[in-house]
Amino acid sequence: MKSIDVFKALDLVPHTLIIVTAGDPDNPSRRGGLTAAWGTRVSWDPPLYAVSIAPSRYTYQLIKEFNAFAVHTVSKKLEDAAMNIFGSLSGRDADKFKLLGIEPVKARRIKAVSR
Repeated sequence: MKSIDVFKALDLVPHTLIIVTAGDPDNPSRRGGLTAAWGTRVSWDPPLYAVSIAPSRYTYQLIKEFNAFAVHTVSKKLEDAAMNIFGSLSGRDADKFKLLGIEPVKARRIKAVSR
């Protein structure tokens, strides 16, 4: 068997674009979201999902503060819109939901902003 660089190997693992949101849906300055490609289900019971987010990201800070996040799948049709807003702007500087004309709502089962 041929050995390859670990980073090249990780690039071979399929991944899907998702949007991760967190924070207070009623407070535009305390909510945010970002696009992510590294996420996976880690448990059925309890239902748990893990996602890789850099500590420097505003959404990471919101997840730490609110202790919850929501995951949203992105269709191929909406990938460009997701990347242009949730993948390019910081929630520190812009209300991404307002820019896309999305009204965030409280998640039903967790304390996180959702749509």
